[in-house]
Amino acid sequence: MYIVAYSVRQDCPDGSFFEDSNWSTFETFEEAQKEYEALLDLDEIYTASICGVIKSTDYSPTENNKIGDLDRLNQDL
Repeated sequence: MYIVAYSVRQDCPDGSFFEDSNWSTFETFEEAQKEYEALLDLDEIYTASICGVIKSTDYSPTENNKIGDLDRLNQDL
């Protein structure tokens, strides 16, 4: 399982800004990568990340992930 997390930033007339965080889940890295690349084309996207699930009460861990196995996670990206 992969999660694409992203923030949308909107400037307000008074000079401040509003930031809204969102996320979507994907079964494969390829699906997550496609969503991530589509988000990068949008002007209002402030940040975007692809995350592999390491441990969760809701989602299955990304295949072959182990806590602290950053080399494996970085290979996928």
